[in-house]
Amino acid sequence: MSAWAEEQGFKGVLLALGLYMALLLRLVQNAQRAKDRAGMFLVMGVAAALGFHVLVNVASGDRAISR
Repeated sequence: MSAWAEEQGFKGVLLALGLYMALLLRLVQNAQRAKDRAGMFLVMGVAAALGFHVLVNVASGDRAISR
């Protein structure tokens, strides 16, 4: 994310974070529409892993947490 931020600037980062947010929201919607609990847990697990990944990458790029 930090390399993308350097090349694209603020608008590019907002676009990337917006796309990540849209993907996460779509995953949560799919989890709510799952036909069984196993499907819901699977999709929410993927959403949680992706969300945590994005959060850690953005925070470490901003040096809010140490690398």
